[in-house]
Amino acid sequence: MGYAERPVRRKAADLPELDRFRFDEMVNGDRKVWGLPAIAQVLGCGVDKARRLANDPSTGAPISKKGGQYFALRNRLLAWLVEGDQ
Repeated sequence: MGYAERPVRRKAADLPELDRFRFDEMVNGDRKVWGLPAIAQVLGCGVDKARRLANDPSTGAPISKKGGQYFALRNRLLAWLVEGDQ
């Protein structure tokens, strides 16, 4: 086994801290969320609020409309929520 073939071993100190958001991203990844009720559930708000967020570009909410139905990626919704808290 040559040098280039050896697996890279990392120490725990080299890895970023695992918080609940990173864990969700690792487990769920880019899980697709279709429809306003499902998007509202991820955001923790009502369907009307999710619709207002989706239709108002000034909010920056990562919600789009594809084929007449609202669509988002779960990890982007969660990241958007966290960014709003900072």
